[in-house]
Amino acid sequence: MRLRQITLRHFRNVGFAALKFSGRQQFLVGGNGQGKTNLLEAAGFLTALRSFRATDSRLLITHGQAVAAIACELEHERRGDTAVTIKLHQRGKELWCDQERVVRLADHLGQFPTVVFSAQDLQLVRGAPALRRRWLDLTLAAMDAGYLRALQTYGRALVERLLAACVNIVPQVGSIYRWEGEIEESEEWLLIVKTTRAAFERVREAILELHSYEVPECICVSIDDGSVAYLRWMGQSVK
Repeated sequence: MRLRQITLRHFRNVGFAALKFSGRQQFLVGGNGQGKTNLLEAAGFLTALRSFRATDSRLLITHGQAVAAIACELEHERRGDTAVTIKLHQRGKELWCDQERVVRLADHLGQFPTVVFSAQDLQLVRGAPALRRRWLDLTLAAMDAGYLRALQTYGRALVERLLAACVNIVPQVGSIYRWEGEIEESEEWLLIVKTTRAAFERVREAILELHSYEVPECICVSIDDGSVAYLRWMGQSVK
């Protein structure tokens, strides 16, 4: 895959820019603060609709503007000439491929791979093993739709074991946390498991069995009230 043209509008400090590329190598030259890294960030955003610098996509929209846009024209080894447009709103993102709206992230993952190297990547060598495992999880989720299906299988396993009535998979959740003495920031996939208090201990054991993290998050949040019919269904669906 080759990026032939990228157009930005209201992306970080770039009000408008349109760049065409030819050949195998491109170099961006300029002073500090002119937007070189922002252009690379926009190109990398194509892969999984996330930034390698910020967990909140709303930060990518120029201050005072309602929408930011990234438009890419690509030469693709399987799809041929392809146009991708990404719009960022305060309420979320829109993705268009060849003028057709893409509504499922799984349909986009792995289609347009990019690789970004930055100073932060030194932590993959110097940092704790947990950082490398987390990086691998995020990279697989960005590049491989099969990995997303694995997460779905993970949720399905809880439901099939009658440990959960429903599992919601929430992509690209920004997390800031302390791990092994360092403040870390990353994007994760959040699974919301709908279960009963009586089954929680077995849910926790299953998560420890299935999860790849050394210390996976597993917390119980009580439901104080809700739809009577829905709560009844949950109780009937969990054994």
